[in-house]
Amino acid sequence: MRKIIPVFVRTIYFFAPIQRKSLLIIKNDGIGDYILFRNYLKAIRESQRFSGWKIYLLTTPACGNFVQNLDAKYIDGCFWYEDDFFLKWKLVSLLFQLNHLRLNTIFYPSYSRKFSVDWLIRYVKALVKIGVDGDTVNEPAELKLKTDTYYTSLIFTKKEVVHEFERNKQIVEYLIGPVSNFSRPAIETTTQISKQSNYIVVFCGASNFTRRWDPAKFQNLCRQLIEEMGVHVILTGGKDEIAASKKITDGLPCTFFSNETGQYSLIQICELITGARLLITGDTVAVHIAASVQTPAICISKGNHYGRFVPYPKEIFDQLRVVLPPDFQPNKQYYDSWSEHDINEIGVQQVLSAARSHLINPVL
Repeated sequence: MRKIIPVFVRTIYFFAPIQRKSLLIIKNDGIGDYILFRNYLKAIRESQRFSGWKIYLLTTPACGNFVQNLDAKYIDGCFWYEDDFFLKWKLVSLLFQLNHLRLNTIFYPSYSRKFSVDWLIRYVKALVKIGVDGDTVNEPAELKLKTDTYYTSLIFTKKEVVHEFERNKQIVEYLIGPVSNFSRPAIETTTQISKQSNYIVVFCGASNFTRRWDPAKFQNLCRQLIEEMGVHVILTGGKDEIAASKKITDGLPCTFFSNETGQYSLIQICELITGARLLITGDTVAVHIAASVQTPAICISKGNHYGRFVPYPKEIFDQLRVVLPPDFQPNKQYYDSWSEHDINEIGVQQVLSAARSHLINPVL
């Protein structure tokens, strides 16, 4: 299947004429990665280079809420892809759909490429295939040397500590030229979803279990925030966090606490965070939502890829406090690697102190 079917699909479309003005953008990382890229869809759509082109997007179903409600106006079609499609019949169907587009250009703007996406690009017919030289976080160096050959050109960015939003800007500028009107990620929200006016949002989830803070610590934190600050605490997250949220809820006073985990769409979570006095979250999508709506935030992080996703440069988001393990030493080596620290080395008092500091003396 891995070799025969892709070759068969590509053979079917071998003589099909190319749709001269057609571009496929592939951005199928996590939701946070998509948030840090999505504003550049507008820049690509409005660029001189792609004026009059058909622009398609390949992303994960998890980003569908954003695509359908906010970004559909910048694309002509969207296709869904998850890593578990690899070597399954869903992937065969996707190969047919993408080859049927008869693409001129494929653009894969991820600094940390995935082999599954490289493989897909190899078997989709296109005149131009543009990738990023990037790092070897998701692909071993030897394999990356091989998959580099699947592209007609690679974008080389500076090997230095650069926040992902800025890195994406460098990559997109290679494609369309200078982009001057994007200084920070932005999410356009119009609705105030919560009836509360004095509330903190606590986002308890994370896609990777090593980035999840102990629910008992979240519970202790919420209790002390309510007792000391007199604020209403709203607990939220995706449906995968419902079980953990119940452990946090037990024993907390319902007058000042609401467990709304799993109740909201991604757009609604953005609206909830927009109206909050403060967001407290792990190193996950919620911190990038806060940056996009400029809500003050505390990020509980073990230090993975330090400087790439958090902390943010002050000129992009200056209302973020990152709480790290006490013995963590910021170092360039962590930019493209995983931290060996345990996130539960971070104590409740560290996070509470950061919250107290913000609520009493907010960053202006």
